[in-house]
Amino acid sequence: MKYRSRLLLTIPALSVALLLSACGEDSADDTAQQATGQSETAASRGAPVQSPTALTAEAICAALTPQDIAPLTDGDVTKQPEPKDDRGLPGCEWPVSDGYGSLEMDVFKPFDVSIILDSAVVRQFPVGDGTVYQQTKDDASTCRALVKTPDTPKGFVLRVRLDGQADASKLCESAIPQTEKVLKALGW
Repeated sequence: MKYRSRLLLTIPALSVALLLSACGEDSADDTAQQATGQSETAASRGAPVQSPTALTAEAICAALTPQDIAPLTDGDVTKQPEPKDDRGLPGCEWPVSDGYGSLEMDVFKPFDVSIILDSAVVRQFPVGDGTVYQQTKDDASTCRALVKTPDTPKGFVLRVRLDGQADASKLCESAIPQTEKVLKALGW
C-alpha cells in the first residue's frame, strides 16, 4: 500500500516535469514576443491604436509597384497586394510568388520600442536615414525586422516581414529598396 501511494504521487509529478521541460529554448520570435509583451496574434486582438500616419492600408499598397516587387518575386505573380489593418494601423502584404511567399510591411506599435530594439535584434544595418533591426538569422527563409528612422513617430516602428525565394543569406537586405519607398510614402 505504501508503494502504491508513492507511485500515485510520482506519476503526476513526472507529468508536470515533462510539461515544464517541453517549454524548451526561446526562438528569436519568442524573444521578440517577450520583449514586446505580446504576441502578434494577441496584439491584433487588442484595442485600436491611433495611427501616426494619414496613409491608409490601400495607400501603403500603392506605394510599391509591380516593378518594385519584381526583384523579390519568383516567377509570374498573379495575386494582388492585400491591404492590412492591425488595430487601426495600416499595412500591406505583397505576394512574391503565387505559391508561398510575401513581403509585408505595416505600421507597428510594440509595447515598448526601446525594449524590443535593445533585446530582440540579431543585427542592424542602414536603410535610408534609419536603421533596420533584424530579428531573424541571415540563413533563415524568413526575414523579420523593425525599422526606425529619426522621423518615425515616438512609440512606433515599421514592421517588415519577407518570406520567399530571395537569397536567404541576405533576405532582409534584399527588401531595402522596397522598405525605403514605403518609408518615403509614410514621410518617415
